Amino acid sequence: MNTISYKYIDTQIQLDKLEKGIAESSFAALDIEGNSMHSYYERVCLMQISIENGSFIVDTLKDIDFSGFTKTLEQKLLILHGGDYDLRMLDKDFGFKPKFKIFDTQQAASLAGIQKTSLSELLKEFLGLSHPKDQQLSDWTKRPLTEKQLSYAAADTAYLKPLADKLTELLDSMGRSEWVSQSMKDRAKNTPKYKVKSSREKWRVKGYSALEPAGLRFLREIWELREDIAAKIDLPPFKVMRSSSMIELSKKLAEKPSYSLAKSKFLPKTCKGEFYGVLKKRIEHARKLPESRWPERFVKRGKPPSHDKALTKKLRSFVLQAAEERGIDPSILVNKAGIEEISRRKPQTEAELREVLQLNDWQFDILEAKFISIIQSHTS
Repeated sequence: MNTISYKYIDTQIQLDKLEKGIAESSFAALDIEGNSMHSYYERVCLMQISIENGSFIVDTLKDIDFSGFTKTLEQKLLILHGGDYDLRMLDKDFGFKPKFKIFDTQQAASLAGIQKTSLSELLKEFLGLSHPKDQQLSDWTKRPLTEKQLSYAAADTAYLKPLADKLTELLDSMGRSEWVSQSMKDRAKNTPKYKVKSSREKWRVKGYSALEPAGLRFLREIWELREDIAAKIDLPPFKVMRSSSMIELSKKLAEKPSYSLAKSKFLPKTCKGEFYGVLKKRIEHARKLPESRWPERFVKRGKPPSHDKALTKKLRSFVLQAAEERGIDPSILVNKAGIEEISRRKPQTEAELREVLQLNDWQFDILEAKFISIIQSHTS
């Protein structure tokens, strides 16, 4: 990667000056660095921005007023790469809500049928640049940051505009300029929001469904202890105890009442002293719970009726064919949930189909006539 020139912003005067530069620029390439790999309390640690007059790294841990700055940034054409996490975190910390268009280079690459869509792969293919990943797991809360960390961070946005230009040229040559234009508007209207899970969902970690209620009672207690410890020492929960270990331990405790906690291979090495003592008490508490208070397996309320599997298969077959003809992933046209919802509701007209699916016009242009034909033939 070439040496990148950037300015480090950590004062109100510098931020206000950058805000004016953003207001005058036709775009803002944007990325963030967070601390989710190192802290329990997740937050935006850096904001990287590249505009027409240069690249900037904003220290978002500084006690300065970002309100005017983010409002100006919201109004610009934003260029990101795989920006869901960035937008969720910006929403969480700053109430950031894009008002114009978003060009996501990863999404654009997918629309062009490109299989390898990581930033490093795209920079190499389109600009002949390398993008080292050696600082990817850095602790971005530490100050001062090293020159190596800052150069890595700056590189995340410095080349997004020329990359976006190359992808736009490619999509234009493929007759897909309207695809990306509509997707940019849709991306801004439907930006991901930061959501806090309800207390009913929080402890149900990945893989929990493998447990019966007898095991879930232990999982809930172990999870709550892990959260307490992680919050107290400000570490990500997975660094206190892995979810897979919690599930395996819960399973053993449910299967064998005499299971030896002291000899368990599923406890982390740090589970000693107070940690071990409190864990033991939590497990005993779970063991004594009457069956009426065991957690139930989580079932979403209002579960939709079963879809018509035969119709789903026909619709899916067409989507696969249409995607293959265009050299794109089938999910770009419509995802599995969308196909199943269509087979459930069986819309008979294009207007009814558009009530079922929230897609862009270019997607409907490919799908709607054939979908209606398949549905009508299936139901006649």
